[in-house]
Amino acid sequence: KEFVHLTEEFVGKLHAQQLKARPEEIADIFADALATCGAPPPPVPAAAPPAAAPGRWLRSYGRHEYSLRLLDAMHGLGLSVSHRHVSGAILSAWHEGSVGEAADLFRMSIGEVGDCALQPVEPDDPVLAVGLEAVAQSAAQGEADGGGGWGSDGGAATEEQVMDIVRKLICTSPRDQVGYMIAAVNALGTVGEWEICSNILETEEGIKLGPSFAAAVMNACTASGKWDQAVRIHGDVSEDYALSSDDSARMLDALLRAYGAAPGGTSESALAAFDAVFTQGRTPDASSVEAAIVSCERDHDAEGAVGVLEEVLIECVDGRLPLGAGAVASVMRACIRSDNPAGALLYGKIVGAQLRPPGGDGTGGEDSFLTSSDEMLACTIECLWLLGEREKATGMYEDAVRQGDARERSTECIRELREMSEFLHGTKDVDGETPPANML
Repeated sequence: KEFVHLTEEFVGKLHAQQLKARPEEIADIFADALATCGAPPPPVPAAAPPAAAPGRWLRSYGRHEYSLRLLDAMHGLGLSVSHRHVSGAILSAWHEGSVGEAADLFRMSIGEVGDCALQPVEPDDPVLAVGLEAVAQSAAQGEADGGGGWGSDGGAATEEQVMDIVRKLICTSPRDQVGYMIAAVNALGTVGEWEICSNILETEEGIKLGPSFAAAVMNACTASGKWDQAVRIHGDVSEDYALSSDDSARMLDALLRAYGAAPGGTSESALAAFDAVFTQGRTPDASSVEAAIVSCERDHDAEGAVGVLEEVLIECVDGRLPLGAGAVASVMRACIRSDNPAGALLYGKIVGAQLRPPGGDGTGGEDSFLTSSDEMLACTIECLWLLGEREKATGMYEDAVRQGDARERSTECIRELREMSEFLHGTKDVDGETPPANML
């Protein structure tokens, strides 16, 4: 509300000519305001207090609508609108789920629509990733609906729309070809277009793009559910290229993500890849570590899952590796599936005490970590229930419900545990029905 109030006051003074500044300085302020609109919305607390009455502009606009209002204000003031200004509107549309709008704005921002010259975009610009993914998703939705996508090339196939934009961008900045192509396959991977990505890798152009592009293709295959294809690519590339340590690390990270997406039977291979990363003197990234743990969880390999987390725990504690509570929950589930709920609960407490040490105000500590997320809450409830502490498990869940912290996973967990208990004690049959009295 304060942001909108200040921005409206600023725009009003500009219209009233009460502010004197160079146009580029004013454009910079608009860029900052639009970046604020495009920032990810802050998470809503589980037990959020009733919101205060919104201000006049908040009643009329969401973040994306307000970003469009700011762009209109720039046009009205005769200011030049560039890619960095439209970026805020692209991101705000994306965060609000307006995929088609994000795709169209991205095309406009790089000059792909209209008579403007195509504008180069830095490969690491987050708007490039969001924009191409929006184009891919809108085109894929158009194909699913039997027509064109929402973008300006409505009738073209999904891969054609994405690759057409990327090839034009490469013409504006040939030195960024690898980065643009990686962004393209990342976008195509989100809509299941793994085959076109693999085909590009097999061409002469794809081979010249090198191992970093191959790793991106592996990730696209994994995102499309083709983890086995990603594993095959790793084997082929490892034979065809003399990999540098950085390239090998990227390939191993992609390989770990592929193993993490497998339905099972890959924990041994995942642990070997994990060890290979450490042999090179580096730590896998957070998603690769989580993938290795998940692979162990699916194979009920508690020892492997614990070993992976132990290897990186120091980096997690000091903040170098932003590993979430989900990884700890995965380790706990591996222990539970190995018939060791007591070990799972103990491990969760030990790790929780390190990742969330007690604060002087009484916050933090092992118990708070056990309920720090819906996933952790579900694991803790299951451990307590299996250990015979059902009243404590039920009380913990009911407390979470009162505080607004219980979500889908913990609710499903407590429901399944209750149904299992009722079935085992004969109060419900396998279909969840109460048996006749003479059968009890």
